[in-house]
Amino acid sequence: MKPIRLTKHALGYIASRGFTVAEVEESIRTGKWGATELGRLDCRKDFPFGRE
Repeated sequence: MKPIRLTKHALGYIASRGFTVAEVEESIRTGKWGATELGRLDCRKDFPFGRE
């Protein structure tokens, strides 16, 4: 399996938004991918929040 490398920008976003690197990696590996504007790709996966 190919390793996932996150940029400093992505790591900073993870810290500020309250999710984990493991959740990001799981989303990349198992989430649904789709096309966005300018030929880019988008990946999404829902996780339970577990709080009010």
